Amino acid sequence: RLLLDQEREQGLLYVQEMDKMQRKYSDHVAELQYLLQQNEGVRRDTEMHLMNEVRKGEEFGDMFRQGNEQTEARERYFSEMKTHYEHQLTELSHKAQAERDEREKAEETRELAHQALEKLTLELDRIWTAEQTRREMQ
Repeated sequence: RLLLDQEREQGLLYVQEMDKMQRKYSDHVAELQYLLQQNEGVRRDTEMHLMNEVRKGEEFGDMFRQGNEQTEARERYFSEMKTHYEHQLTELSHKAQAERDEREKAEETRELAHQALEKLTLELDRIWTAEQTRREMQ
């Protein structure tokens, strides 16, 4: 009987020990599940934050690309305007030089005409004087 009582006591202690271990295990599992849920919440928050940052990065990238495209378009426009301006400047310079050449030629022609007129006037005066001298001698 003593042996049975001891065995029963040991069995009871064993069962109590098992219950204690079971409760510890259950508490540990509950704690781990709680931590897992917390970690899962943190992971979701982090993923949402990351997605927002990635979206912002893409938006900034798009804005940067658009800015570069606009800058390139402006550079092309200014380059075309510069080329057009240089072409017009060259054309106007040629026209101005042509007008100066024409003015110079016209001035030379006027001077030659003036000299010819003076020669003709002198010749006419000489002829007129000679004619008057001839008339006076008659």
